[in-house]
Amino acid sequence: MDKETLQALDFLRIKEMVVDFCTTALGKEKAQRLAPTLEKKSVQEQLLQLGEFLRFEDELPLTGIEDIRETLIRAEAGAVLNPDELLRVYRVCGGLRNCSVFFRRHRNQIVALNYLAEGIEACPELERAIERAVDESGAIRDNATPRLAELRDEIRRRRNKLVEQMEELIQSNLGWFEGPVMVRRERFVLPVKVEYRNQVPGVVHATSASGQTLFIEPMEMISEQNLLQELRDAEAEEVNRI
Repeated sequence: MDKETLQALDFLRIKEMVVDFCTTALGKEKAQRLAPTLEKKSVQEQLLQLGEFLRFEDELPLTGIEDIRETLIRAEAGAVLNPDELLRVYRVCGGLRNCSVFFRRHRNQIVALNYLAEGIEACPELERAIERAVDESGAIRDNATPRLAELRDEIRRRRNKLVEQMEELIQSNLGWFEGPVMVRRERFVLPVKVEYRNQVPGVVHATSASGQTLFIEPMEMISEQNLLQELRDAEAEEVNRI
């Protein structure tokens, strides 16, 4: 192989090593785009930057930094981000904040890296807003808004009361049922033995594989379940608004 080919292969091997050292997907992507240069000034600037990085006693805290470009594009277009997407944005905000703190702590050690330090913009207000709304598991917090807290309290109260009423019905007629209160199609139902179908008037939501059990929503509880569903719909709207 000629000299130019060998140099090209050497550069590719070096670039592969740099890519392997990158700890974020964004860093790996940028490293993949690296190209050799013979411009003396550019080489000197990059060597100065590298030298400053190597003099740091601790590493740049990149935990939480990930590629959220697609998410940001969707948000800018007016899309509603789900809780998992908000958590990703939250983690990036935290990562940016940590990097900003890192460079401030080392501000007396950097000159060539000033451009990088000045380009990091933390988003504390956005970070706090997401933290108030979304918990660590990705669920919207009850206290994200007073309206959501009110709706969820009412949902829990009515759901518990409804289940208690159904459990009382089971306890008063144990021979009619095949088990505890269940859920079918987001409605609470009772597993009624088929021979006692007429003892429990209501809407049949499903039948067991054997055909011996009917999952019935008692007629006297339909209006309460309708109201419960309205509350759930209102909750979903409030979560979507948040």
